[in-house]
Amino acid sequence: MRNYWPLLGLCSTLGCSDASVDSNGRFTSHTVSKPGEVDSGNGEKKTAAPTAEAPLPPSETAMLPVDPVLPDTPSASIPVAIGGASLTCSLVSAEPFVQCQILNNGVPIEGLTQAYMITGALAQWTMVNLVPVNKLPGSYRIALDTAGRTDFGIAILYTDDKAAIDWIKPEGLSAFNLLVDGGFEHPPIAAGATITQFESSDAYAWKAIPTANSNCAPGSRGIIEIQNSGVEGSKPTLLGSTKWLELDAVCADLVTGNTGNMLVYQEANVVAENYYQVRFSLARRSNDGTNLQSIIVRANGVKLLTQESVNTTWTNHSFIIKATAAKVKLEFEETGFANRFGTLVDNVQLINLGLYPQIVPSK
Repeated sequence: MRNYWPLLGLCSTLGCSDASVDSNGRFTSHTVSKPGEVDSGNGEKKTAAPTAEAPLPPSETAMLPVDPVLPDTPSASIPVAIGGASLTCSLVSAEPFVQCQILNNGVPIEGLTQAYMITGALAQWTMVNLVPVNKLPGSYRIALDTAGRTDFGIAILYTDDKAAIDWIKPEGLSAFNLLVDGGFEHPPIAAGATITQFESSDAYAWKAIPTANSNCAPGSRGIIEIQNSGVEGSKPTLLGSTKWLELDAVCADLVTGNTGNMLVYQEANVVAENYYQVRFSLARRSNDGTNLQSIIVRANGVKLLTQESVNTTWTNHSFIIKATAAKVKLEFEETGFANRFGTLVDNVQLINLGLYPQIVPSK
């Protein structure tokens, strides 16, 4: 039983990560916050830990050294650093096992013995065998029966109460994602066009409302703007994605042509007291000179991230939250100048990590 009990504190003591994509498509990451609780739904606010509330200042955005490239690592693999550790896992071609490398502040972690496979919408944790790989520091192999599985998570413990988690998926967004169209791929863009703009309505899972600093008239309806890489100053495709959201759109009257910063949100059904991983990618739309682009990200009203959007390459962010009600509402609000150049958002995910690891002994 000694090996199981430390897992009860897994997410409540973990830090979370921020990562960026380098020119080779690899992610580098560093710890930026600890988990926090979100609104209970009855007006009672359980605020996140101070480190989760605080914005990430530019002085803290220096990245760790790029992880060594492992064999057969898919380009869509996103290492998620939790508690200071960075884990990268990949399926090994034609072999029934997963190979992982785990680093702590860029240094390989040796001598680890506990690992788990996370499966299903209920986030069931099953103990698996962890075997060190000779001559590859910090690398391990895990023999798994992956037949018929579309995706799953791997968690490796590196202290009694901390773990690093990576998700294995063939391509696209994780099947565990509780959000609808987190990649903003569903709204069609007409042939030859570069954007689509439409009023917020029940027809689409994401909703929008003009922000306080938009140029829209009071009471205006929200506009959702989806764009592709053909837009001037937009981004290249990210992890197989072809479209993304821009938060600086236009006002609903369209006649005046006023620009309008938007708050875009979606609610998802969750299980109270469970922990959830929130992941998303952000970028600054370029060709905007030195004008301010900035964003606030919230979960049920609690700030996860407040930052100026200065990086014109995609950056990946990850946080752990605890749900205290039956729904989680994720919000992305543009707070920069309303001038049609705003923060870009893509690959938004909400993944159930469970109440605590539901241990099932390995066969």
